[in-house]
Amino acid sequence: MGVSTDGILFYGFCWDEECNLLNPGEEKDEEKDEEKDEEEWAERIARRRGHDNPWDTFPKGIDDMPYPEQRAQCDAWVEAHGPEIDRWREVTAAITEEYDCDINYHCSGDYPMPYLYIATSLITANRGYPKTVPALTVGDDWDARLKRFITDLGVTPPEGQEPGWWLVSYWV
Repeated sequence: MGVSTDGILFYGFCWDEECNLLNPGEEKDEEKDEEKDEEEWAERIARRRGHDNPWDTFPKGIDDMPYPEQRAQCDAWVEAHGPEIDRWREVTAAITEEYDCDINYHCSGDYPMPYLYIATSLITANRGYPKTVPALTVGDDWDARLKRFITDLGVTPPEGQEPGWWLVSYWV
């Protein structure tokens, strides 16, 4: 297994400590919440807009079944709910595109610290693969997009911080 030490450049907000952006006050569980934060924000907004997540009706207890039965039940459920699942994916993808913002993590896999950013501003350079950085310009609507994003998600930016360019690393 190799070690990744990516350099990450983005425009947005950056935290310098571990925290749970979408569920402040709850203890951070790196194994669950990192993946949850990356995906959950669009789902959260979709729910607020009145959309139902079909996966909420997925039968409980399937994980406890023998694999052949588990597979058959899963396949049958997905086939029966295919149009709903497709619609949910379309809704969350449209929300993701609408905001052009996202949440990710820097520092390390053991101590993930969040950042919230304009998705199209992101530049990542993997170790050994340098990237050219174009002029660091800011889109006319980026600050407004970020403000709407954090407001709609109920996220409080780090104290005294305004949106800006950040260079961070991530050690995995």
